[in-house]
Parts: sequence; structure tokens; C-alpha cells
Amino acid sequence: MRIKELNIIEFGGLCDRRFELSEGLNIFEGNNETGKSTLWLFIKFMLYGMPKKGHPEREKSINRLSHRAAGTMTVVFGGEEYRIERSFSENSRGKVDTYRVSDGEKVFKGEEPGEAMLGVPRDIFENSAAVGQSACAGLGGEKGAAAIRNLLSSADESVDVEKVQKKLNTLRVSYRHLNGKGGKLYEASSRISALEGRLSTAVDSRLKIAETEARLQRNGENIQKTENDLAGARDLTDRLGKREILQRFDRLAENQKDLEALKAKRDALVASETRGGYTPTAADGAQLSSLAESCERAKRTLGEAEARRAELASRSFTDEENRLSALGAEIERVGGAEAVIASATKATMKKTVGAFTFGVGAVLAIAFSALAFAFNMLFLIGAAVLLVAAVIGIIISAKGAADGKRGVLGNTPKGESTENYIKRCDAAYRVQQAHGEAMKEALADENNARRHYEYLFSDIEKALLRVSPDTPASIEGARAESERIGRFTEAYRALCGRIESIRAVIESDGAVLSVYDEAELRADMEGIEIPSMSLRQAEERRRYHEERLQLLKDKDSDLRTELINLKARSDDPTLIRDELSSLKESYADAEKFYDAVVLAIDGIERAASAMQGSITPAIGRSAGELIEKISGGRYGRVNMGRSLELTLVDGDGLTTGTDMMSGGMRDAAYLALRISLMQRIFDGQMPPFMMDEALCQLDGERMERMLSVIGGLCKEGCQCLLFTCHEREGDACRALGIDAKLFKMDVSVAKSKNTAV
Repeated sequence: MRIKELNIIEFGGLCDRRFELSEGLNIFEGNNETGKSTLWLFIKFMLYGMPKKGHPEREKSINRLSHRAAGTMTVVFGGEEYRIERSFSENSRGKVDTYRVSDGEKVFKGEEPGEAMLGVPRDIFENSAAVGQSACAGLGGEKGAAAIRNLLSSADESVDVEKVQKKLNTLRVSYRHLNGKGGKLYEASSRISALEGRLSTAVDSRLKIAETEARLQRNGENIQKTENDLAGARDLTDRLGKREILQRFDRLAENQKDLEALKAKRDALVASETRGGYTPTAADGAQLSSLAESCERAKRTLGEAEARRAELASRSFTDEENRLSALGAEIERVGGAEAVIASATKATMKKTVGAFTFGVGAVLAIAFSALAFAFNMLFLIGAAVLLVAAVIGIIISAKGAADGKRGVLGNTPKGESTENYIKRCDAAYRVQQAHGEAMKEALADENNARRHYEYLFSDIEKALLRVSPDTPASIEGARAESERIGRFTEAYRALCGRIESIRAVIESDGAVLSVYDEAELRADMEGIEIPSMSLRQAEERRRYHEERLQLLKDKDSDLRTELINLKARSDDPTLIRDELSSLKESYADAEKFYDAVVLAIDGIERAASAMQGSITPAIGRSAGELIEKISGGRYGRVNMGRSLELTLVDGDGLTTGTDMMSGGMRDAAYLALRISLMQRIFDGQMPPFMMDEALCQLDGERMERMLSVIGGLCKEGCQCLLFTCHEREGDACRALGIDAKLFKMDVSVAKSKNTAV
């Protein structure tokens, strides 16, 4: 199995960290408390979850602010890539999900990813592939060693040879008890245990009394030292306070000088911008700008009115248009076009009726005259009557013609109807009337615009005469003066603002400093050296000593109370020892009853050792080869006991136990044992081999040999993770030509930097 990526959301003191690991050696380098051991715990957390309550790793794993732990880890296992997502909080049981990356399917449901992939529980993993900080020279205690021993002997760590021993112990307990509930040996043992407990408690109490008295004395010394430190801190705070007051006096003097300079600058500005004894204001500038804009609009309006009037004046009419317009005016005078059309129609009707009457009467009169000569004279009378009618028709027609000539129009042009001719005359009259009205309106507009322009220009003259008598009156002059006044008022306002600001500071500082005598302070501080520290830092130091002194006094009170209680509850150890000695003599007589059981237990242990006879030597040989490389040939063979404890054999055949080894050699020996165990336990599916400060006790030469061994593991496909606070491992990898990815752990950045060695 190989770790591809670590993504820490929040875990211990680490938040929002991401690491992409190489397939071989990965070195995590950084100072103490940069998160190396936390990262090591995070990997175990992702594989096996959070340790149980009370475990020392649990407190280091949970974020102190959020009380949570969460992250993801991507691993390659069996040719497939898996993503492990795990979260945990104090108020929940935690959650873990494992997904196959290729298809997103959730796998290993209800199983810990470490057990599902590696096939071993947490104890086996921690005592083989995970070498913790300060735990290199060992296998994590008897429990871990027993679990590995059982796994090697029975291929199942749950089938423990100690189960057989427990059965014998059960037999021994029943033998020692009557009906499983009593017995002399059991009762004696219980009484001995109770007395030993009382004796231990009494001795502990006496030791605690002595220790408490010593702590009380040390605490008193700390109180005295802290009181001295507090007196010094208060003195320093007083001196720094005086220094700060003197600095405020200096700033006050500087501000007063600045104030006078700004006032002089303001007065100079006013003098430079005053014209004819008048100092302009912002209202003057605004008025000039408004007048210039209004006058310019009035000038444009006047120009437009003049152009309109000139355009209308350039319009001319033909003689025919004038004649028709005159007729139209006459038509309007006599009642309008409709009245004239009605009169013309009436004259035309008279002419038509008279002509018809004349024609009919004349024809009939001639006809009747002919008939009278031929037939009867009565027809002659009819002819006379018709002739009279014809004459009357001539008179009517002549009257109609006379009326037409006497009308407003006179004779209508040939080919044109009277009605159309009247309409043309009326239209010509209307056009000239509209033109005349437009001329009057345009002339009035022009006059109004001129008067408005002249009025506004007069205002400009007055305004310029007030603010700048020497400036000629003009729109451009008004604009220029407006801009000048705007620049002046803006600069004047800025200066006034700065003056008021400095004046306020001066008044504030003056009020604060009025209670101090500057000369006396300067005399007090003359010749006194003050460290380069701010008053705030000095006050923080003073508060620190005050708080520490209070804590020490509280502790003194608690220690005195504890000492009184310890003395009140303490027994006499001498009396308890006498009673215990008598009871042990009686207990010795009863020990005969379970010697046989003890012998049986020893036999079982020898049998278990025999079962391991073929496996333990193989591991010892493998570990011996590694130790021979690491020690440079000094040790060539390894012996292992039943609990996998090591002894080394040198070239002369001399045996060295771990208690006789140096710290570095002991670490190297147990690292070799762990590598051999890991190769034996995991065979083809090697887990990541994690080492937290595992090489810190090795000298430079043995450290390089161990790195060569680790480099060989990496070439065989085992991913290795080395956590160190030194730079020498990375330097050694470069010198040895070992491919390694280096992660610079830095607590001040959100993501760790990583480089290739």
C-alpha cells in the first residue's frame, strides 16, 4: 500500500494542509512543534480511527478550538486507487467512508481501512510499520509484542497463547478458592494486597508530605523572586510612562510650531488671492460660475432669436401674391370667403335665369307672331306677352352681370371657378397674415433675449467688480475668476481643516499634560537609561508578574491546605509493616497448593516458544543482516527472546543486551527488527513505513547506513515516511544519491513547502 495524498481539514494543531507524497522516501523536516508528529498521528487516524478515551494520542489529535478532527487520504492498494474520508468530533462517534476512485463505489463498509487493506489491527501496525516518537527502541509494550508473537505463531493475532495461560489461571484461581468464592490463600492474598496497598498509600503519603513541603518551600522562593520582578517591572513602567509624557511634551511643541506655520501659510494665501481689498468666498465662485453659464445660455438664446428674425425678414412675396393677398384682405373685410362665394353664386344665377327667360320668350314670341298672321289675332296678343317676358329676361340677365362686375373679385380669370379663385385669395391673405405675426413674435423674442442677456451681463460686471476690479467684464473672465476662487477656497478650506485638527490635538494634549511639571520630569529622567521597549510592553510585563504572583499565592494556599489534609489522613508505615510480615509467613505455607499449576503454566510457555522456533530465527537472521550493515560489521547475529527482545552478538561471540547498548545502537537494532517483522507480517503488500524522529540518536555514519537500508526498502516498492527536526537526513540522502521528496514543515504557512532532494 502507498499513500498518494494527505489532505488535513483540521487535526490537532494542523488545518488546511495538503501533501502529495512520492512512491519512495518522503522526509518531513521542521523544527519542534511544526506538526510532524501530528501528521504521523493523522495517518494512523485515517487508517484506524481515533484512539479510545484516555489514550495520550487522542488529546493531540483533536483540534483544541473546534474539538473536531477531519481529513482525507488517497492511497494506492492492489493496483487500485482509494480515497478515505474520515471525520470525528467529541459529540459524535465519528464517520469513515472509503471510495474506489476509478468508479466512485463505496468499499470496506463497516471496516477500518487499515484492517481491510493491510489485514492487521492497529496494535500490529503500530508495532511494526509505525515507529513513534521516543518509542523506537521497543515494540510498544508487552501487549504489542504478544500480539505480534501470536500472529507469527498462529497466523492470527486473536488466537493468543495467553488464552491457554488464562485457562490455567482460572484453574489456579478456582484452586485457590473454596467453591470459587473463598479460600485461605485467596483470603490471605487479599489481606496482603490490602495491607500492601495501605503500606504503599502510607509510604506514598509520607513521600507526598515531604514533596508537598518541598513544593511549598520552592513556591515561597518563587513568590519572593516574582515580588522582586514585579517591583522592577513597576519601576520600569513608571520610567517609560515618564518618557512617554516627555515625548508628548515634545510633540506638543512641534504641533504648536506646525500650527503657527499653517496659520502663516493661510494668511499668505489669503493675501495673494485678495483683489481690491476683498477676499472672495466659495459663494462668490459659485455665483460667478452660475452667472457665466446663465449668460452664455442667454447669449446663445439671443443669437437664435436674431437668426429667426433675420430668416423671417428675408422672406419676400411676388406681385401676384400681394394682389391675391389684397383681394383676400377685402374678402375678409366683407365677411369672409363664404359670403363672397354666396354673392357670386347669386349673380350667376340671375344671369342664367334672365338668359333662359329671354331665349324662351323670344322664340315663343316669334312663333306666336307667325301663327297670328296665319290663324288668329289672339296669337298676336300671346306673342306680345312673350316678347315682354323676353325683355324682362334680358333685364334680369343684365342685372346679374352688373352685380358680378360690381363684386369684390371683379372678373374671375378664365378657366377658373369663382370658388377656387376666392380660396386662393384667402390662402394668400392667410400666409401673409401668419408671416406678419411670426415677425412680430420673433422681434419680441429678440428684444426679450437681448434684455435678459444684458441683465445677466450687468450682474457679471457687478460680481467681477466686487471680487476682481481689474478683470474686464466677460463670460470668460467670470469663468476664470470662478476657477481661481475655487482653487483658493479649496486650498483655504484644507489649510483651515489642518489648523483645526492640530489645534484640537494641542488642546487635548495641553489638557492632559497640564497636570505635569515638564521641567521636573526632565530633571528626574536626566541620565537615566531606558531600554528600547514600549510602555505597552512594559505594562504587559507588569501585569504578567502581577498575575503570576497571584497564582503563586493561590498555589501557596492550596499547598498548605493539601499538607494539612495529607497529615490528617496519613497512617504509620511501621505498624503496617509488622502486620504484613506476620501475614506473609502464613501465606507462604499456602503457596504449596498451586505450585503444580505454576509448573503447568511454565510448560505452556515453553510449548509456545517451541511453536515459534521456526519463525523467530528467520526474523532474527533478517534483522541480523540489517544490523550488520548498520553497525559496519561490528554485530553479525541477533538473538530474540519470547517477547521479541533483542541481544546482539559481535564478531568475538560476545553478547550485548539492549541495556548495555548505546541509545543510537538500541534504536538501530529495534528498527532492524521492525523492518524484518514488517517484511514477514505483510509479505507482498507492504504498508508505508513511518519513522518519527527514529534516527535522532544515531551517529552520522550509522544514520547514513540506516538511510541506505531505507533506500533499499524504497527500491523494493516500500514507501517510507521519515519525520525529523534535523537537516542532516536530507543532506545525507543527497550525498548518497537516494531519491527523496523533502517537505519543509513550517507552522506559519497554510501549506507546507516540498522539494525533491
